[in-house]
Amino acid sequence: MYRIMLVDDEENVLNALRCKLSHLSYEVETFSQPRQALARAGEVYFDLVISDYRMPSMDGVTLVKELKKIQPNIVAIMLSGFADLRSILSTTKEAEIYRYLTKPLDAEKLNTAIIEALDQFARKGDEQALPIRSQPELKGALMALEAKYPGITKPESDWRQA
Repeated sequence: MYRIMLVDDEENVLNALRCKLSHLSYEVETFSQPRQALARAGEVYFDLVISDYRMPSMDGVTLVKELKKIQPNIVAIMLSGFADLRSILSTTKEAEIYRYLTKPLDAEKLNTAIIEALDQFARKGDEQALPIRSQPELKGALMALEAKYPGITKPESDWRQA
């Protein structure tokens, strides 16, 4: 089972994210303080972090950079309510953010981003970390999303092309 870390300074955003992920088979832990998330990353392995870009105590890019020092294989998705995509993409490029999503979040886009991030960056060499496309229940969810919303499983923005 994949472990996901959610980090946002707003509790209502964390609750909404947890709710949007509740139907999928993930272990989810939420943190309103980036330092708490870093401490927990020293105790437990996480496959994915979904972090807000702007938080008062530490920005999301700094958080991801610090997480990658502890867990180099962690995959990161960045969230932001800001419309200046170009400047955010340039700053997230240095931290190797897999995907950037804007708030308010669309549940299907979020689910697709998570599935594809975990699929593309499944830990190499770990026999238990199978790519999602080889896990029938998650592959079915991805196919259902694509059937309902053609093109949704294609990246909205890819930081490497910015």
